[in-house]
Amino acid sequence: MDNEVRWLIEEIMQLLQKMSDEDIKNYRKEVGNVRHVHRALLNKNCKTYQAS
Repeated sequence: MDNEVRWLIEEIMQLLQKMSDEDIKNYRKEVGNVRHVHRALLNKNCKTYQAS
């Protein structure tokens, strides 16, 4: 394995370890909210399309 690649992987692992459980929860919540919004918009668009 290339030294740069190994260094990058180590950096990422350290960052992940620094992320607290709270950070991870917030990230999951944000991602979940985004999905929820997209789903709501899709439903609305489908209903509008069916009504026309």
